[in-house]
Amino acid sequence: PDYAPLQSARVEAVKLLVNAQPGDVDRCRATTRDANLFFLARLFADFQNGRVVRAGDFAEWQKHDMERMYARGVRYYEVHNEPNLNVEGFSASWRNGNEFEEWFLQVVDILQPLFPDARFGFPGCSPGGDIPGRRQGMWRFLDQCEAAIAAADWIGVHSYWTDETEMRSRDHGMGFLEYG
Repeated sequence: PDYAPLQSARVEAVKLLVNAQPGDVDRCRATTRDANLFFLARLFADFQNGRVVRAGDFAEWQKHDMERMYARGVRYYEVHNEPNLNVEGFSASWRNGNEFEEWFLQVVDILQPLFPDARFGFPGCSPGGDIPGRRQGMWRFLDQCEAAIAAADWIGVHSYWTDETEMRSRDHGMGFLEYG
């Protein structure tokens, strides 16, 4: 069911998890009839239940799936997802943005030589402020990651909201404007 809207919506970009079937890339291109369809793959691992994931292990786990996507022409990779959330490694694999910054830079340093044309992106953070036991506030976390953001080839942005007020707020729907 995911493929039918690709053609009718005139989709120009598709984001997949890195472990998607490589044939999904081909099918998306065929469905849209767009050989230049933009693809992004998110690198990920299970960080739940306080699991500690070291940068070297994370990079090693990505290699096989990246090889398959890279062979299909995928060049853009988001390094993880919402690293300011506890369920995504915050407080276990890193305790603040500074530690995530080191982790991110190590992952990229390992993978970049293996995939020389790859473009690695700083991941989108979970929007909003501090929620103890759940999330470090997005802006504080990002302030602690300045070197990683500067080193990234691009930056992911997540804009979520539940009502019109949040949609118009700097901390939710309009947060992307702050990245300029």
